[in-house]
Amino acid sequence: MNKNITLKTKKPEQYKLFKPGKKKSFLAISFVLLFSSFLVFADRYGDLELFAKVLNLIEKNYLKPLNAKVLVHGAIRGLLREIDPHSYFLTPADMNLFTKKTQGKHYGIGIEIEKKEKNFIILSVIPNSPAERAGLKQGDQVIKVNGELIDHLTVDEFLQKVRKTKTYKLTISRINKTQPLNIRIKPGKLKIQSIQFQKLDEEKLYVRIFQFTKTTFSELFALLKKHPPKKGLLLDLRGNPGGLFEQAIKITDLFINTGNIVHFKTRVKKQRQSFKAMQSNTLPDFPLVILIDEYSASASEVLAGALRDHKRALLIGRKTFGKGSIQNLFHMKNNYGLKLTVGEYQTPSGKSIHGKGIEPHIPIEKQTGNNLSLNVTGKSTLKDPEVIQALKYLNDFKKMAKKFL
Repeated sequence: MNKNITLKTKKPEQYKLFKPGKKKSFLAISFVLLFSSFLVFADRYGDLELFAKVLNLIEKNYLKPLNAKVLVHGAIRGLLREIDPHSYFLTPADMNLFTKKTQGKHYGIGIEIEKKEKNFIILSVIPNSPAERAGLKQGDQVIKVNGELIDHLTVDEFLQKVRKTKTYKLTISRINKTQPLNIRIKPGKLKIQSIQFQKLDEEKLYVRIFQFTKTTFSELFALLKKHPPKKGLLLDLRGNPGGLFEQAIKITDLFINTGNIVHFKTRVKKQRQSFKAMQSNTLPDFPLVILIDEYSASASEVLAGALRDHKRALLIGRKTFGKGSIQNLFHMKNNYGLKLTVGEYQTPSGKSIHGKGIEPHIPIEKQTGNNLSLNVTGKSTLKDPEVIQALKYLNDFKKMAKKFL
């Protein structure tokens, strides 16, 4: 009590907010503000009471006993399904799988898939994976899993269906096939290959980036230092579904020494930012041709778009997939996660990628054929017609650069 009395004897300037005659009005204003905040919360999230009521009724009255955690997790996934196909909830098991995947190792069937206009499109099939052995191909559209339509699922919900250890039946639609195909497949351990390369001659190099994983930049940087492509580099991003964004940024930075690489556009202005190129690690200038196609997505579009805007590379192929939305991974208590769409990528010139894609300088029609036959001797047999065509432009780079760059 004595302490409370002594506080009253302090000089007025030491507690100016409580000047004589003002204390009651201040408390009243504080109460009004607090009550107003409560009303806004209640108005916006008032249906949470309805949700709790429904959950309680289900638990008490449903035919069979149910796990409350399973119900809540399902409700969260339903909430995110209303937003977009790229925002999803991760359990601790999902978080573990996500970490392994970005490190180049995970368990699954071996496909990279995206959803576009309710269609699940296979962007790439990982070499030596269960998917490749079962006969799945790039461009296949998955219609059903075990006979059930999946058009209402998010990408993550689809992947959860095919991560388990039993055999699955996928019903797919394939170009030039009049009837759907049923393919049985069993998940297994996967080793994701990041890059593949071949020396075309002493000073020309072919490099294919399958996906941006934790080691992609370091692998590519070491390769280009060991085998400098003084007369030209053919960088193949066909079927590259993306991966780790920062890896694509670091690789782009190898080829330009100034200016923006990509803009990060968000709803909150203070979170918007631009990633800029730095002079350190920039490689000497050399002819650069990039192969892209309709299955090049996300981080690969960031790389291609930046080098196109900076007039650093000649793009050959077909317009990319158009997946330019940005997902942040929010870590939560007990190793849960939330991967949420928070923005979009824009090229250095301010062009949006999402839903639009990156246009090539020189379009070429899709051609069938095998990839380069690579071996440890340093020799190769060119069997891929699109690579053969792109190499012609690389060999004639000076003329092409004057025309397009």
